[in-house]
Amino acid sequence: YLEIDPSARDVVDRLATLLEAQNRPEELIAVLRTKAELCDAPDERRDILLEVARITKDILERPDDAIAVYEEIYAQFPEEPSALDALQGLYTETEAWGRLVWTYDERLRRCGDSDEMKLYLNEKAVLYEQFLDDSGSAISAYREVLELDPDDVDALHKLDELYTTAEDWLSVVEILEKTKPLVADEEAGSAEFRIGTIMSEQLGDADQAIVRFENVLGSETLRDAAIESLRTVFFSLEHKERVFDILAPIFTQAARYADLVALREHLVSARDEAGFQREQLEAIARLQEEQLEDLDAAFDAHARCLALDPA
Repeated sequence: YLEIDPSARDVVDRLATLLEAQNRPEELIAVLRTKAELCDAPDERRDILLEVARITKDILERPDDAIAVYEEIYAQFPEEPSALDALQGLYTETEAWGRLVWTYDERLRRCGDSDEMKLYLNEKAVLYEQFLDDSGSAISAYREVLELDPDDVDALHKLDELYTTAEDWLSVVEILEKTKPLVADEEAGSAEFRIGTIMSEQLGDADQAIVRFENVLGSETLRDAAIESLRTVFFSLEHKERVFDILAPIFTQAARYADLVALREHLVSARDEAGFQREQLEAIARLQEEQLEDLDAAFDAHARCLALDPA
């Protein structure tokens, strides 16, 4: 049949019908290609190429060759949705993740609906994160989601995870701040507590750590953790007297006198000022004698106080 004049369209049509009936897909594709070249009508040429792609994909089961045909169709007929749909499926099947991202970029380029755009951006982000090991591009995609919808909590949660993994603590704090007003009180409190932890442990900002931990002392679920975190700040960072003023009433009300003694002892060692030290030691002596009933410890505190000022 290759010797037949290719301009004889009737012959090409009959030959295509014959080859299809005889289930000869390889030869049929060649004839359909010739038919497409002879065709002047764009819609008809598109349909012929779609048939070539279908045969290549479904009958010959050659996904790479089918991709080439669908890419050719999309290049010539970018408004044809089935070509892009097919490419998405084939790129997924062949694990061509970078090219799959490209299909979402194409959809985004042609899309004007914000909900659809968010869907495509989320799909892109998942591909970058799970298959391409590109957390930076995943972050960019989720950031684009937030540009469309600043209240998208799912995108905020994903950014929280990605920035935490990257140890980008300033960005984690930014995302947590944006999340707090959008979620239930318990989750908002947890976000505030996490900000305090980051300020304390990663950023070394004692001021902000204290503020954040104090803010969640009213939470039943976070109160104990906040108290322990404030204790950690007290023993390791600055503003010890400020933290003491927060914790002392709490420990007094809870009858945690030993903890209160520990705080005052730390103040004695942290501030080299005789008058201040005497004040703390006197308070320690009273706690040891009246609350803890440890007369030896009370006597020791009085003795240390006397040593500061024998007069």
